[in-house]
Amino acid sequence: AVKVQYPGVEDTVDQDLKNLKILLKTVGSIARDVMRQKIDVNTIYGELEVRLKEELDYYLEARNMIEYGKFFADDPDIIIPQVVKDLSSRRVLTMSFIDGYPLMDVLGTVVEEDLRRWVARKCSEFAWRQVLDFGSLHTDFHPGNYLVTYHPKLGVLDFGSVRRFSEPVRKGYLQVAKAIVDEDDKSLAAALVKLGYLDRAQDPKPMLKVIRILFEPMYTRGEFDPASYDTVKKAQQVGELALENKLYKSPDHSVFLLRALIGLEGIIMRLGVKDDYRSIFERYVERALQK
Repeated sequence: AVKVQYPGVEDTVDQDLKNLKILLKTVGSIARDVMRQKIDVNTIYGELEVRLKEELDYYLEARNMIEYGKFFADDPDIIIPQVVKDLSSRRVLTMSFIDGYPLMDVLGTVVEEDLRRWVARKCSEFAWRQVLDFGSLHTDFHPGNYLVTYHPKLGVLDFGSVRRFSEPVRKGYLQVAKAIVDEDDKSLAAALVKLGYLDRAQDPKPMLKVIRILFEPMYTRGEFDPASYDTVKKAQQVGELALENKLYKSPDHSVFLLRALIGLEGIIMRLGVKDDYRSIFERYVERALQK
């Protein structure tokens, strides 16, 4: 499989970033002048700029792919393409070919439920292990970047956008995950302060409500039906809490984590499989704590 960068893509990304900067400045001005809220748009822009420019460097993508091959070498159900170094460069990436069905083909209800359940579990495991075990995240969680082989196995493609977390940040998210499992609001609030979502003197209760809304499947004991998760309603509730309680802190490590989790949620909802998602989450929290 050969990935070739089209001429002019770099210029297109630069123009997109200029447009994005204007948009973010406008959002920041509206927040300041209309809502009397301060949003750190510079942090958001800086994170987006770094990640988008990284996607243009195929040497970096090759290194990401090799690293992830090592991360998941012990998981026989995950396939990471192998890089052909002698046939790769900054704008050409050659790798082993993975034969399988695009994940999009598995999302419909015409596909047998057992396979869809396997895919839902594997995608969840893949996400939680990255964040909690490795402190690294394949941020482009959309169906086009995944294949389901005939075995089945989950093939993962496109490693241009990978977000690495510092060890204190990884441990902070592990504390968040453990606090969710234990339903320990005190520990959860402390972790959110460490990670920069809350100020030390800030009342944590509104943010704790946000976490419970967003992570409802992880708080639900037993079977959870993704169809019951009303994304629009949840977003409205979170928006109202954020506006009312000035919850606008966006640490740089949160930008692409949120993108990945939204992508994972979309995949799980479209697979439409009832399952004990809390138990999957809890298993990988305990695994990470034992490292």
